[in-house]
Amino acid sequence: MKLIVAGMIITSLFFGNHKYKQEDYEGAKRNFTKSKAAKSLYNLGNTHYRMGEYADALESWDRVIEGDNTPKLKFSSFYNSGNAYFKQGDLKKAEENYLNALNIRPYDEDARHNLELTRKRMKEEEKKKEEKREEQRRFGKEDKQRQEDSESNTERQEKKEQKTGDDQSEALKEAGAKKKAAEKLSRVEKEYLERLAKAEKRYRGKYLDKIPKNAEDVQKQMMKQMDEEGYFLETRDW
Repeated sequence: MKLIVAGMIITSLFFGNHKYKQEDYEGAKRNFTKSKAAKSLYNLGNTHYRMGEYADALESWDRVIEGDNTPKLKFSSFYNSGNAYFKQGDLKKAEENYLNALNIRPYDEDARHNLELTRKRMKEEEKKKEEKREEQRRFGKEDKQRQEDSESNTERQEKKEQKTGDDQSEALKEAGAKKKAAEKLSRVEKEYLERLAKAEKRYRGKYLDKIPKNAEDVQKQMMKQMDEEGYFLETRDW
């Protein structure tokens, strides 16, 4: 019975991968859903991703991440989830998943690149939002000024004083919110850098010999030792 089940898993993976490579994603889905194996579930997520079904892809990868699976499967699931969230425009979740992937494989260049790209996009969007807020404030001030011009000097002075107090209060709130956000991000980055330093120290002491090597050789040797074999598909693109 166990041999039959194993044969079914291998068969569904084989035909699923074959259909996937032929870009027959419907056929690939039919085969991957025949098995509950983690590798089939991971491949199913990749198939949904190729079809633009990002919510279904994320659901499949989340199940892989939550299961008792290999570091490589979990790394790839985190990495691909970051790609899917980026596609959906959820940059905060994309950043979170790339960081989780890098906590498993700190030297993966693709994950680092995508994390940097995500953070760059986040800064660009925040800049656009700030420009929009500034434009709204400017137009709001102009409208307010026209209204004040039609009022008496006494009323205008009273409202000006009130406006100053409101602006100061709003500025304090905004400054406090930015400070909290910066502290939170700082903690996340600090934790990541600490994990990175520990990983480098561990692999340097365990796997590197005493002969001096350049940075590229060191990184390649570390990556080779950190990597694991796996029979599943990759989605190394956007």
